[in-house]
Amino acid sequence: MPAQATIRTYATSANLGPLFDRAGAKIEGLYMTTHGKLIAAHGLRIAKSDGNYPVPTNASNTIYKVAEKIFHDFKIRKGLQLSVTNNVKPGGLGISGAGAVAVVELLNYVHNLNLTAEQKIKYASLGEPSQHLDNVVPCIIGGIVLISWKGNQNAYEKLDSLSGITPAIVMPYDIIKSGGTAHARKVLECMDFNEEDEKYKSKLASLMISGLRAGSFGKIFEAIKKDNSWQKSVTFVRNMAGIYGIDINYLNSRLEAVVGEEAVLTPSGAGPAMLILAKNHKAAEKAVKAVTQTYASLGKKAEGFVTSFRNAASEDGFV
Repeated sequence: MPAQATIRTYATSANLGPLFDRAGAKIEGLYMTTHGKLIAAHGLRIAKSDGNYPVPTNASNTIYKVAEKIFHDFKIRKGLQLSVTNNVKPGGLGISGAGAVAVVELLNYVHNLNLTAEQKIKYASLGEPSQHLDNVVPCIIGGIVLISWKGNQNAYEKLDSLSGITPAIVMPYDIIKSGGTAHARKVLECMDFNEEDEKYKSKLASLMISGLRAGSFGKIFEAIKKDNSWQKSVTFVRNMAGIYGIDINYLNSRLEAVVGEEAVLTPSGAGPAMLILAKNHKAAEKAVKAVTQTYASLGKKAEGFVTSFRNAASEDGFV
């Protein structure tokens, strides 16, 4: 049984436009590094947290809940001490999910638990509010994932790599997220969704799923643009609450003025980080420049980069 190990767990972008709580993607190039070693004292201990964005070391970090459940279920007596280095800016890139997955993978590795992917997902979801899966599933299995429910059971579908779609990430640095998903859910719960609304919501989701499965940028573009402007969408509600710190439709209008219909922007998870989906690498580069310049013109600092979707599973992240 190995006494210690180090793993990289990667950032994820959830929702993918109209697929709220139903889709996520693993992002190449953005990761948290976690070193774990066995200790005699029972339980989890975060001994050190550093990097540009250190994670909490006390019980406010939800990975304690994840570890406690695994310790209990497998009657593990020895403890696990962690050192975490995080350079991924919080706010829409699945940092809590990455931390939860790191604990699951490290305990699975050092104790040879032989957890299945489904078991890893179950435990890692304990580290997420409402146990939503749109960050932890792609973080664990990699790639782009569609999530659904069959009765009380969750199901997921990993899509093939989208050869015709290039992603990019834009990260605002001086916008403080407030409210986020919890606030959006409360607002949406107070809204009256009639049959026509439900059909429209379903149509946008179906269009986005069809676009992702087929690698059709035209369908993806249409689904995201319509979702951004629909007044009962999660994106619209968060936008009006100022959670993103800048108007989404304005960002997309400035983006379209530069690249036409070759790229589109949508909030990454609960934001304020943004996900750009583009037809190709060149369009993605132009899009990043256009969006960061738009932030700058409004007095906001933002940086971005072109990336790809990481298809590797989390167990392949050991270094």
